[in-house]
Amino acid sequence: MDKNSVIGLVLMFALIFVYFQFFAPEPIQPPAKPKTTSVADTSKKGSAANTVAALPDSAIIKQNAAKFGSLAAATIGTEKNVVLENDELKITFSTKGAGIKQVSLKKHKFWTGETFTLLDSGRSDFQVNVPLANNNAKLSDFYFEPSVNGKTVTFALVSNPTVKVSYTLEEAGFIVRQNLQLQGLSLKANESVSVFVGDDLPQSEKDLSSCRINSTVNFYTPEEGHDNLKESTLDDVSKEVGPSVNWVSLKSHFFSVGIIADSAAPFAGAKVHSYTNQKDEKAVKLLEATVAMPKGAANGNIKWFFGPNKYKLLGTIAPGFEDNIYLGLPVINLFNKYLVVNVFYFLEGFNMNYGIIIVLLVVFIRILLFPLNYNSFVGMAKMRVLAPEIAVIKEKHGEDMAAAQQEQMKLFQSVGVNPLAGCIPLLLQLPVLLSMFNFFPNAIELRQVAFWWSDDLSTYDSIATLPFSLPGYGSHVSLFTILMTLSTLLVTWYNNQTSTVTGPMLYMSYIMPVFFMFILNTLPAGLNFYYLVSNMASMGQQFIIRSTVNDAEIRNKLEANKEKNKDKPKGGFAKRLEDAMRAAEEQKKAQQNNKKK
Repeated sequence: MDKNSVIGLVLMFALIFVYFQFFAPEPIQPPAKPKTTSVADTSKKGSAANTVAALPDSAIIKQNAAKFGSLAAATIGTEKNVVLENDELKITFSTKGAGIKQVSLKKHKFWTGETFTLLDSGRSDFQVNVPLANNNAKLSDFYFEPSVNGKTVTFALVSNPTVKVSYTLEEAGFIVRQNLQLQGLSLKANESVSVFVGDDLPQSEKDLSSCRINSTVNFYTPEEGHDNLKESTLDDVSKEVGPSVNWVSLKSHFFSVGIIADSAAPFAGAKVHSYTNQKDEKAVKLLEATVAMPKGAANGNIKWFFGPNKYKLLGTIAPGFEDNIYLGLPVINLFNKYLVVNVFYFLEGFNMNYGIIIVLLVVFIRILLFPLNYNSFVGMAKMRVLAPEIAVIKEKHGEDMAAAQQEQMKLFQSVGVNPLAGCIPLLLQLPVLLSMFNFFPNAIELRQVAFWWSDDLSTYDSIATLPFSLPGYGSHVSLFTILMTLSTLLVTWYNNQTSTVTGPMLYMSYIMPVFFMFILNTLPAGLNFYYLVSNMASMGQQFIIRSTVNDAEIRNKLEANKEKNKDKPKGGFAKRLEDAMRAAEEQKKAQQNNKKK
């Protein structure tokens, strides 16, 4: 790439950046949607269907009889709360609708310090919709009588005790099992009982934008496996999923509410929805899901998951449930799943500080990549030894690039050098580099973990706040990002001491780390710390390799190869490459001759 091409690329990226930061039109915002909440006043007695304080109970029952028939008597009552809890969860149920009112995670906090609530009646909605033969009804239209036995609560409909909803909280962990028994109700033919859950997600982490782009609705079907509504979108998006669904989850950055078919039969489809009111600077996303029980079923079992997005934990909940955590594209995903995650959890088992775990993870990855680094350095060393001959060839042929390339290929073949030998090992390391971009931002283990000056390794560290916001950088100063950038520049300088790169590409090698500083400034401190340590380990590794690789020995070996290969016929790949270059040169000359005519 010549100097003009490099300058052109830099200017193009700069223009695109300036356009999108300052001149791009604002996206058209859909109208704000109201919260999908239906909250009862627990201090008042009334009708669940339509509270009319002026009417006596008998009049309200008579009024609701047309809609609910014999169930109308259950529309009168007083709301009470029932609580089940274990070491992890505290779940509050309501007798009005026999639904989940609040779910608190006892060992987790919001970034502001309050107890973490996955669902809360102030912002969430939970409904069981029943297609009665004479009318549709929600269980929240009725009052239930509760009975508690250990960690199981059973709600029975006052006017029809065969209508029951029970919940069982497991002794440990994050699972609640729900059983619906709707015997004695006349349901509409070919329609399903459905369960709806919606949550207007609160800002649980310091970085609002990170909360938004990591929140979505995931789902899993027997036909397609895992899929989701696109995480990065902030638009109003809905989708019908089916005809069968194994599970659906409302996933925030580090936590999920999972609705799992806890029986042999999957759900008979689902509807999912995601929306963000971008004009509200405190809004994350509104996530909603409706799952349908098998048609005609009067009973149903559901397994609920209310918990953190820990990869190993999610893998025990349901097939494919660990895919709630996005670990990258296919190749990167496999590297994270089968190597990084397992090594991380192995090191975590020693109860060390997470900063030390990150350092040990770097050491492991660097040892794993050492053969590739060594081969890459040797490949570049061979090219460095051949640099004088290559310079002579370029000078000999001047602007005739095709002829110069052909002669270079002959030189490479004669000494047994692959010109890509220094690049291929670096490309093979790229999935490792990119895998960390997916692993660290999704590692809940780093959430609210303090290390050095950072109080939370799962988000950016900040040592200063600017009085203004820089485009693409933000208004905070991340020290880990600065140190990572300086270490990258140091590694670049160290490698360039023995590199054959010159001209514009040499300058680009110093510009790119500064460019990436803007991108990494808002990424987790744990990720930047990993790259900081990795850069230091890379310099140490390069020092060791340089001490074992001697340019004079490489020169002697290349000369020996030249003598050995002087009468050797060209290999298939080399011959095809030379033929292709010769054909391209002949075609170019033919085009030039045609223009002259």
